[in-house]
Amino acid sequence: MQLIEIKPYYWELYKDNDGMYLNVIINVRIVSFEKAIILDEEAIQGYIIQGKEFIDGLAKRVESSHFRNDYDRFYSYPDVSKEQSNKMNEAFKLWASSLDKPYEPYI
Repeated sequence: MQLIEIKPYYWELYKDNDGMYLNVIINVRIVSFEKAIILDEEAIQGYIIQGKEFIDGLAKRVESSHFRNDYDRFYSYPDVSKEQSNKMNEAFKLWASSLDKPYEPYI
């Protein structure tokens, strides 16, 4: 699993050999939670063609559907499994730890 795109505090996009996964951080009033979904082929193609803009728009729609409490009515993306979620967390930790490393010039 690899973190390939991120909008900090809003969403993270991951990829592995099996597919792509979007983790959206949803802020509803004073409560925050995460919604991690498996992207379908159409969403993957949207990302390939439009890039980060597509994912940003999808994340906004997922978040707003939770405000309206109609996510299940409009979206059929399956939730990630516990195993996939664990792999996403590991990839995020690896990415975050790489930010803490000091600059080492290439010699």
